[in-house]
Amino acid sequence: MVKTLVKKGLVHVLQTLFAFTSETIKADWPSRSALVIAPHPDDETLACGATILRLREQGVRVRLVLVTDGCASAARETMRPAQLARLRQNEMQKAARLLGVPETDIVFLAYPDGQAAAHRDQIKQDLAAQIWLCSPEWIFAPYSHDAHPDHRAIGEALEALCKAGKISCRILAYPMWYWPRLALKELFHAAPRRKISTRGFLEHKALAMGAYHSQTGALASAADLDEAFLQQNLCAYEWFFDVGPVS
Repeated sequence: MVKTLVKKGLVHVLQTLFAFTSETIKADWPSRSALVIAPHPDDETLACGATILRLREQGVRVRLVLVTDGCASAARETMRPAQLARLRQNEMQKAARLLGVPETDIVFLAYPDGQAAAHRDQIKQDLAAQIWLCSPEWIFAPYSHDAHPDHRAIGEALEALCKAGKISCRILAYPMWYWPRLALKELFHAAPRRKISTRGFLEHKALAMGAYHSQTGALASAADLDEAFLQQNLCAYEWFFDVGPVS
């Protein structure tokens, strides 16, 4: 209990510091299309839910690319992997509808959950194809310094594409399994930090997060996403690092 309270307080302090040291993105928003890359079903909503809502309100097409099948969550204790994968895809489709994204703009790559690093080269090729098809003005992708290995591997794949000259648009990397340890470590990190206000969109983001029943303990003995984790993604801003070129 004490440990949980200390962690919660530290996350609040760090997010407050990030708020003061991050530049607010206000101008040069996409006018046509954006691509959101999610390692697992729910990452798109937790990291970018308010931003997706804002983009859709402005008439910007948002394509969601789900990289893994999501079958390695705690709910695997109560159902088969294939059944869990289908459930989590359905949850993502429901969350996407609440964010204003139609099912036709969701792509399921279906790599094994937890094994993105082992498939990094194939994932890189698939992401390159999706970027070519979508021609996004902005890409939202997992941060390569994240604590989760799938997030790191996918972030590294995007950075490799960027270095190879395959991506010319802006890449905004979102931290997820990052608070508080990595955030404290990178408090003075040189990568440009950005923030996007959630004002006016937080209620709808929370509704979309609620679509993921399998991740909040209802179907498992232990929740993947506990209340403290959910709340740290329901704050005044969504956080990003500028890791790619600005078009």
